[in-house]
Amino acid sequence: SCGFAAGSSPTVAAGETCVIDGDVTLGNLTVNGTVFVADQDLTITADNIMVMGTFVVGTRAAPITQQVEIVLTGTDRAADVMGMGTKSISSMAGGTVSMVGSYGQQGWGLLGATAPAGSTTVTTAPGFKVSPGDTVALAPSSYDPNQVDTIEVTAVDGQTLTLAEPTQFEHQCGPAETFGDQTFAPCAEIANMSRNIVVRPADGTFGDGFGTHMMFMGTTDIDGVQTQNCGQSDTLRRYCFHTHNLQDNYQASIRNSVCDQAFNRCMAIHRTDNAVFEGNVSDNNIGHTIKLEDGSERDNVISNNLTMRTQRGTLSEEERSEGDPRTASMWVTNVENEITGNHLAGGATMGMWIDLREQGPIAVQPDGQPTISANDDVDRWNSTPQAISGNVTHSYSRVQGFNGCCGTGIGIERSFEASEDHRAVILSDNVTYRNAVGIWGQGYASVIGTIAADNAIGRHINQGYFQDTLMVGRSAGNTDEMVTFADSVIGNFNYDGATISSGDTCANYGEAATGYPGGCEGMFAAHLPNITFETGIESTEGVTLINAQPVFLGEGNSVGEGAPGDTNRNNRYTHPTIVTDSPDGSLTGHDGPSYVTYAIENGGSRPGCVLMPEWRALSCEGSARPTTFGPFSDNAAQGTYAPPIQPSDFRLGEGDIPQPRTAPV
Repeated sequence: SCGFAAGSSPTVAAGETCVIDGDVTLGNLTVNGTVFVADQDLTITADNIMVMGTFVVGTRAAPITQQVEIVLTGTDRAADVMGMGTKSISSMAGGTVSMVGSYGQQGWGLLGATAPAGSTTVTTAPGFKVSPGDTVALAPSSYDPNQVDTIEVTAVDGQTLTLAEPTQFEHQCGPAETFGDQTFAPCAEIANMSRNIVVRPADGTFGDGFGTHMMFMGTTDIDGVQTQNCGQSDTLRRYCFHTHNLQDNYQASIRNSVCDQAFNRCMAIHRTDNAVFEGNVSDNNIGHTIKLEDGSERDNVISNNLTMRTQRGTLSEEERSEGDPRTASMWVTNVENEITGNHLAGGATMGMWIDLREQGPIAVQPDGQPTISANDDVDRWNSTPQAISGNVTHSYSRVQGFNGCCGTGIGIERSFEASEDHRAVILSDNVTYRNAVGIWGQGYASVIGTIAADNAIGRHINQGYFQDTLMVGRSAGNTDEMVTFADSVIGNFNYDGATISSGDTCANYGEAATGYPGGCEGMFAAHLPNITFETGIESTEGVTLINAQPVFLGEGNSVGEGAPGDTNRNNRYTHPTIVTDSPDGSLTGHDGPSYVTYAIENGGSRPGCVLMPEWRALSCEGSARPTTFGPFSDNAAQGTYAPPIQPSDFRLGEGDIPQPRTAPV
């Protein structure tokens, strides 16, 4: 037994080993030697735990099977134990922390059937682990990210759970619909929020957002740990789980754990390489839920995690610029990490944000201090991408007037100064549904095999290549009021850049299908009064239309109130002269090369073109496409003409698409 005196602030010296085998109340605990926590019901209460030796609350060989609570009691925000704050479990100088509970598997699954509002029982898919007395959280399935039910389970009969109280919201599962060779099968997630190792703040000490935090600077193995009211609001480096400056010097993994009601980020991966973050759950987190912090992080596995109800963050780095929020459930600053099988279920602004605006690591912290990184040679624009595949994002709603980021399932932002190599960023086989925008992006990237369903805009894109996308205007299971853009539902909305697509399937677009005007190809937006060939290209081939209107181009000024010549990015226009090429005629219905362009209000025409009133567009034969345009106010395309881009020239083969590793590191 350690024999700590009640109220003391003990130090376990290097070379010493002891066991905590009963309830204990301490000030600061410093571990330079080794401390084991016994496998029995007990509570450790302390202001702070600092580890420079070894702190063990279960191992993989001998996980904790009883209930262990660690209650952190610090109340002084100004306290700073060895530069790592207080109210924490922290390691430094290579200290080892092992906290392994009995849960032992991915902490969430899918429902087996729809649970209507008012349900007192729910059915889960096979494999979900839960026991009577556990608390489950049912994720939203609608456009509203806050439709989460958190309820105790009173009985378990196979895959049927009996709940202590009725659900407040409906949580849908299915129906599955197949379009061609792609199947859209939406299903709400269910998470077990209970674990037998719990880290929480003392009652009454977190009302101002001053929760617990964990920062690890040595070997770390976390599995089956539940944090409640973790993170410290408005404070950098004070997050629920934070691997800090490990690089590849120490092994680290955080698995099957829980962030419940986090005040400041769930998992921060900072200057850490070759680590595993797998099977975790977060609900109602403020700020980026899972984040690769400065872009120097490489070769990590981030897989099969579930986030719910990500709330807009309060730290300045979570805004792209002042007033332009980018809080993401997953903030990805380097694509040299494997990111697979994650479900991001709702939030205030964005699901997954791939942020490659800068070439090297993010150079300056929000407090103005420069970073110090051993990986300053990282080239984030020209890295070798790893698998970003099999992820699902849904239920992201707008928090303000339309702004590309807000209410977005997947956002891709790569600087225009980067190369035009669309293979530098590759996403494959992801699903994004019931958002304002399915995929938003600017900068060259390749997006392969995506399913985007029930979004106001399926793709809102400035530059990029898209292959084999399924876009569904309204699915059979979507009984909610549609989220719309300018009172329409659109598949592809291009703005300002070269967007190239091959093999799109569009299903259920048009007023008869969604209840709103719309089409597979939608509005074209321009931020500036003059655009050129280099910045205004769109070409699509191999389009399959299933109960879908091909094209719908909205009012010329329907999405902005500014006057021609106004360069304010928020005053977006439908440019009357942008063209979509259809080299094979699959979009327009022509037998060969053709294109679509804006139809002016007075029904103006152009040689070789037919006015399509429902499309609000001209459908034109031939391969002519303007390479320069006149002033915004002109209604006729001017300048020279050139043959269209051939999307088939960009098509990626199976060998070009990164695949997940056969096993986690």
